[in-house]
Amino acid sequence: MLQLAIFIFAVIAAVGLAWVIARRRTRCRSLGNERLTPIDLHAFLNLVDAREDEYLRAHLPKAKYGAVRRMRIHAMLAYLAEVERNAAIIVAQAEQAISSASPGLQSNAQAVVAASAQFRVLCTTMRMRLWWQIVFPGAQCDIAGLADRYQKLSTSFQYVRILQRTAPGTAVSAM
Repeated sequence: MLQLAIFIFAVIAAVGLAWVIARRRTRCRSLGNERLTPIDLHAFLNLVDAREDEYLRAHLPKAKYGAVRRMRIHAMLAYLAEVERNAAIIVAQAEQAISSASPGLQSNAQAVVAASAQFRVLCTTMRMRLWWQIVFPGAQCDIAGLADRYQKLSTSFQYVRILQRTAPGTAVSAM
């Protein structure tokens, strides 16, 4: 009986995951002409700074710290949603660059698509960690590396955009 319940749960989870992936792919294709949302990395880094969190923990009463911590986590989740949306836009626009005639542009765009896909997996992991911290406010996890990875991805994408603008015969969508 337990095995049947586990099997049914696994099937439902697999179908749900397939639906989410299909829906996300469709949504990503429509993002090709959208603009990136500016992200205040300094504010995000302040939110994920462990020293800032320790300062708040030391100087606030426990109940107040828990409320402030949850608000900060919700702010991190909002930043994460925008960063992940930007990564989806980067994938859509880099896929457009892959169809270019320039081999250098194609290889760089493919690298950006691969890095962006890895980054989106990291975003999903970070989202789960943040929700875990909402449920268990005392739990700690380091998500500061996310901002650094995003900065590197953004720089790589800007390089591809420059190559795309200078490549002969390529159309450039508005950024």
